[in-house]
Amino acid sequence: MATATRFSKQEFRQRFSRLQAKHRRLVMDAMGNPPDHRNVPKYLWEQIEKEEAAAYLILMTGVGLQSLQIHSRGVERKTGGAITQVELRQELQRQSIKRARWAARQTTATVRRKLQQIIEKLPEPKPTPKPEPARTPAGRPAAEQRPVEKPKPAVKPEEIVDRIWTPSRRDRIIDNESVAAVTNGASTVVEVAKKKKLEVFHIWRLGTCQHCEVCPLLDRTDESYWGDVTSGPPLHVNCCCMTVVEFGTREELVQSGKLLARFPSEAELLAAIRRSGWKL
Repeated sequence: MATATRFSKQEFRQRFSRLQAKHRRLVMDAMGNPPDHRNVPKYLWEQIEKEEAAAYLILMTGVGLQSLQIHSRGVERKTGGAITQVELRQELQRQSIKRARWAARQTTATVRRKLQQIIEKLPEPKPTPKPEPARTPAGRPAAEQRPVEKPKPAVKPEEIVDRIWTPSRRDRIIDNESVAAVTNGASTVVEVAKKKKLEVFHIWRLGTCQHCEVCPLLDRTDESYWGDVTSGPPLHVNCCCMTVVEFGTREELVQSGKLLARFPSEAELLAAIRRSGWKL
């Protein structure tokens, strides 16, 4: 397992950019010209998903270890040695692998869907008029006929893939999965603590950036409230929320202000989700 100190997000961004460029080229070449998404073989999509999962695992592990160092600070002391760093790292690895595979399936499926949508909306190429047969000065058909030109595609293959593999898409993926990795650091401590039958709470904290309508309803609530909706931040693209780990009883956490005494109603939460238009 990689160490947090050796992980560089900037280096990962460069590495991920090269991987994205490779996948762009492979798909573009497989589509052919005129481009057709049906020409991309299944094995190539499986290769892309597998390589992206490996890349996401590097990100999830690197950022996750940094998050784990923060959330597990003092855990051995608080739990009387019931939780060890070895157990935490093993659980983090399990969660990181699970998230990386899920993210790769999602991003690959999105690329396939967008590729199909773009190509199906392309205008049909204009047919090239059939040339008049060549004739001799006497008006007789010549022995050699002029070759018929193939109709030119309305859009070049590189123009299609450039609409999908964009720098902004790359950055959104990295930012999104980085937030998920931070959440994994907290959920790792929670999962291990629950196995030890310890009183622990996984609590939502609202981010400081511009947020959505749903996230404020989750602020200072625990996983018993939002666990059926999501596994934690990110709740949506560009979500900057996080979760924290708190040991103690519910009464103690409510009294200290770390946990709400009364959570928003389920109806209120579902109404906000419907208004957001998200498929959670």
